[in-house]
Amino acid sequence: MKKLFLLSLFTLNSALFGHGFDEWYQELNEEQKALVSKEFNSSERTQWHYVPMKERKGLAISAMSQEQSDEMFHIMAHVFSKQGINKVKAVIEMEKILREVEGDHRDPKKFYFTLFGKMNQGKWGFSFEGHHISVNFTFNDKELISGTPLFFGANPAKIFKNSSSTLKEGERPLAFAEDAAFDLVKSFDSKQKALAHKEKVQMRDMKEGKKAFPGEYDKDGIKWPQLKASQQQALMTLINQAYINDLNEHYASQVMKEIEQDKNNIRFTYYGGTNLQEPHHYQIIGSDIVLLLFNTQNGTQKTPVNHVHQIWRSRKSDFGGK
Repeated sequence: MKKLFLLSLFTLNSALFGHGFDEWYQELNEEQKALVSKEFNSSERTQWHYVPMKERKGLAISAMSQEQSDEMFHIMAHVFSKQGINKVKAVIEMEKILREVEGDHRDPKKFYFTLFGKMNQGKWGFSFEGHHISVNFTFNDKELISGTPLFFGANPAKIFKNSSSTLKEGERPLAFAEDAAFDLVKSFDSKQKALAHKEKVQMRDMKEGKKAFPGEYDKDGIKWPQLKASQQQALMTLINQAYINDLNEHYASQVMKEIEQDKNNIRFTYYGGTNLQEPHHYQIIGSDIVLLLFNTQNGTQKTPVNHVHQIWRSRKSDFGGK
């Protein structure tokens, strides 16, 4: 009978986690343990990637049994929300679609899980990475203290007809992050648009890929106090639903409180077209948060754009903080 380890939540309103990770680890064989386990201060912990790579740090799904893989996702689901773990699984499903178009080098089992440090003892963490995904969690004992960098990509961003994936034609797994931004930009009056909207795309993709901590971005944009009340609500909904709500609800609520406290320092800058046929990207920058989205690349069917990247970073908390 398949066994699923339970990751204990001590109270319904806490961000404390139990021993699921440790139990899962103890069931691995020695070769698997050697691949999955790294020191917390390893330089690999802050080396995050989302591009296709032949090899990565950690233990690949392909090197796990079906039961081990199922248990891994079951444990990870406790630090994600339902929305977040569904995004993880959607990214993996997209590799099946890409394999139909591009060949066997696209592999839904080339996603890697890595544990850093001693679980439930001081600072420790885990990462899960592959093409178009990089999730990085840090704990202090049993408390979740960081869920960033958190990267998701979607190619195809709008799913086309396929025969091997659970994703259906027309689905858009990262849709809200784009649609809510389209609506916000279209609500701007002429003065607001002059501040917030630049007609030309200025970057093809994020310039800070692989870096351990967020860099600096365009200082332009519209600031929170320059938004109407309805626009402020729309921007906060975009931040919350497209990014923060990907994580465990108790941790996400703590983050949202901090974002609310810093809202006067938030600025929004949008570049390019405001529809799915034109290249576009945006940034939402606060004292701590860095939220970026890009849809500037051709899709697999040679569409103008159909390839989304989105990331949430924290200046103070990435990888558990400096």
